[in-house]
Amino acid sequence: MKQTILYPIFLVLFALPSVVRSQTVPEEDVPVSIADSIHARYDYAAKGEPKRYTFLEFGATYCLPCRQMEDVMQEIRERYSEKVTVEFFNVSLVENAPWAEHFEVDLIPTQIVLDEKGRTVFRHTGVISAESLMQAMVLCGLDDKEE
Repeated sequence: MKQTILYPIFLVLFALPSVVRSQTVPEEDVPVSIADSIHARYDYAAKGEPKRYTFLEFGATYCLPCRQMEDVMQEIRERYSEKVTVEFFNVSLVENAPWAEHFEVDLIPTQIVLDEKGRTVFRHTGVISAESLMQAMVLCGLDDKEE
């Protein structure tokens, strides 16, 4: 009687770990580092895309200064649509926390401009005018001619 009960227990103890170890995580479920995501999304040079810069805005929808930056983001989108990608990261969302941590965002709003290889070329914390941001991007090499 004891052998009958013990056999299933031994089977579970010794066979189950090998079954669990043999399972693989599907590739799409493997966590990707933020650095890999930056390369995949914003390395326009490697992808052969015409974009030159990425403007990352870190803020929150409840933050009044961050909401003031909405017009700036829109102006950059409109003026440089062919050359600049504009993205907003709401730091109050859990899924954006790794991005804020990677870029060491402690205060909001924070603006970060990446070059065509995904490298940080400009950083500012607080509200900045569209004109000042455009001047900074021109200093970083963006052609200021309107499209």
